[in-house]
Amino acid sequence: MPSDITSGVLTLAGTIVGGLITVAGTYGTVSAQRRQVQQARRDQVTDARRQAWVTYLTRLDTFLDHARELVVAMDGDDQGNAIKDLHERYADEWLAFIATNAAVQIAGPKVVAERADALKIAAGNWSDAVDARYQRGKWGRGREDAWEAVTRARSAFVEAIQSDYGP
Repeated sequence: MPSDITSGVLTLAGTIVGGLITVAGTYGTVSAQRRQVQQARRDQVTDARRQAWVTYLTRLDTFLDHARELVVAMDGDDQGNAIKDLHERYADEWLAFIATNAAVQIAGPKVVAERADALKIAAGNWSDAVDARYQRGKWGRGREDAWEAVTRARSAFVEAIQSDYGP
């Protein structure tokens, strides 16, 4: 009888130890899978942010380039359809730039969104100066300050991105 009890106890102990090993192995596997899923999600967020930022900067730079072309044409006293066409392209690029702002605001982080908003405002002030030149045929006051504000705001936006994303 004692050997039956000993055999039963050893069988029970072996079953418990085997079950604990299985549970520990399953827990380790599930934990590793959970960490992989969490890392994949962080990578997706990082990629989405990066794409929003790149699109925002690309649209800004395209808008500024079209504004530059328009300014050169206006200051060079070009007349007629060339300036009108350049102004239409410039206006279209402004709308395209503004449309990208929402993605940056949502993607964040907060400091990047704030810098993007400041950049949008600075670009809008520059756009107002260019529009005034287009409509009145001459520059108003504050043109240089508006342009410098855009360059400062762009640099601040890029610095915020690099701080969040890394160089």
